[in-house]
Amino acid sequence: MKKVKMMATAALGAISIAALAGNWDVAAYVWPAYQPEPRWQELGIFGDGIGEWQNVKECKPSWEGHLQPRVPFWGYGNEADPVEVSRKIDAAVSHGVNVFIYDWYWYEGRPFLEDGLDKGFLGAPNNTDMKFFIMWANHHVTPLWDNRVTGREKGRRIWLGTVDEAEFVKISDRWIEKYFTRPNYYRMDGKPVLMIYEIYTFINGLGGEDKAAKALDAFRERCAKAGLGGVHIMVCDWKLRKSTMVKLGIDSATMYTYAHWAKPEHLPEYADWAAKACERFDQTGDLGLKAYFPHAAVGWDTNPRYPANAKRPTVLNGTPEKFAVALRRAKDWGEKNIPDGYPKLITINSWNEWTEGSYLEPDTHFGYGYLEAVKSVFGE
Repeated sequence: MKKVKMMATAALGAISIAALAGNWDVAAYVWPAYQPEPRWQELGIFGDGIGEWQNVKECKPSWEGHLQPRVPFWGYGNEADPVEVSRKIDAAVSHGVNVFIYDWYWYEGRPFLEDGLDKGFLGAPNNTDMKFFIMWANHHVTPLWDNRVTGREKGRRIWLGTVDEAEFVKISDRWIEKYFTRPNYYRMDGKPVLMIYEIYTFINGLGGEDKAAKALDAFRERCAKAGLGGVHIMVCDWKLRKSTMVKLGIDSATMYTYAHWAKPEHLPEYADWAAKACERFDQTGDLGLKAYFPHAAVGWDTNPRYPANAKRPTVLNGTPEKFAVALRRAKDWGEKNIPDGYPKLITINSWNEWTEGSYLEPDTHFGYGYLEAVKSVFGE
């Protein structure tokens, strides 16, 4: 085992760490909000300097037996600190998670939360022990992260996620320059992978499907001219239409969370919630995509983002053992349905969505249980 791991670490470009996970790439989303981002001040939140850890620490149980506040086993570390992230990388790789998908943001002409990737992950001395790619989280910013706000005010738009063509060129050139050429950037067919969270927000910003398709074609050409062979466009599966996927030339899709396909208020038991969401896998064959990649979610509990008296729909009775069942379901589906020539990839929500109750990182309740669940399904 040690010899295989050393080989993968030393030559990641040739030998994927997926070799430790039965030739699967296990990719966990990273929410890079646990850091002293200066732009929190523009939103008027998280004045204590630790980012959204503030919501985690301030959460109170909303009912008897409610598992809140969640307490991180490693403490409330700064995720823009390479020393902190180095520990996370070691824990991820040793349990079979070999890809991080970093949420990436851009609002009003400037990046947001970028230091989590730039300083934290890419600054970690062991960052090449695993691969990474970015998901452009192009949703609008509302007071969602403000735990003092509830009701209709939660939906008020502060920053818009839409961009026009010139702004898209600006940010996509940034991806090419800063990330796509790195040796541990995740690729399919030799092309860097770029995931878009809200494809219809992208289309609206560009002015319709025709202009959006043209912008993506130009993006592919710029990637090709940069020696990257083009770019593989993946989207978050959220009410996708086949006609749109074909017109824009979208390559693949995956979920971000089960909550997009199974509402916790209707299916509060974890086993039922997961089973319902996974029915979506069998509905994706007619989306006009080259590949669809399965997904597993740890849980759902957004109460930390709301006042203590505003009880939110929550998935109950989730355990590492039940999560392992969801992982096996996704793995079995992927073995049968991911086309030849594409990696065996599963996405997981998430590495650290503490304020959505969905994280692999160890806490003081389950310990390393959820990471051990990954290792039990995808480990050697």
